[in-house]
Amino acid sequence: VTALNPDAESIRSVDRMLQSGTAEGYALWLGAKNESLVTTVAAQSPFVELRIVDEDDERVGRLQRQFDAAGLSGRVTAQQTSLAELSLPPYLANMLFVGQELTAVLLEGGAPIRRIYESVRPYGGVMCLLAESKDISRVQKQVTALQLEQAEVEATEFGVVVRRVGSLPGAGVWNHQHGNVANT
Repeated sequence: VTALNPDAESIRSVDRMLQSGTAEGYALWLGAKNESLVTTVAAQSPFVELRIVDEDDERVGRLQRQFDAAGLSGRVTAQQTSLAELSLPPYLANMLFVGQELTAVLLEGGAPIRRIYESVRPYGGVMCLLAESKDISRVQKQVTALQLEQAEVEATEFGVVVRRVGSLPGAGVWNHQHGNVANT
């Protein structure tokens, strides 16, 4: 994986981001403008699959060639899709990262951030909204005001972490083989 050559600052940043949630399973990274962070998370990826989504076709092609050269094909992929066309399944991602360039765009009106949050898994799935230090407080207030379902919002040094805590509303308790004590 040395073909990606992450720098020390990016390694520290990515380590802090990965510590904000359970870094396993499936992860999404939306907005790849900061290629240094994107290639670092790819190089350090503990995920079964990490999918990078960006609107810029040239950037996506460049990233995919780097991932292929580093032997990450299949585990790390880059996909060119506009934010408007992005369709994500619900509850897919253990971790979902939103690049700085998209955080402000997604918070406009709140609907896009709600749609993306739906892809975060219950029981501790995390959405990391990357932001410049001067914008973190504002982003935290905006996200908190959205009152996302089962969301715990926390400001960090790299942005805002939105954690989906507990089960989904209305989920049943399955504590026996066939559902409950009455086997129903």
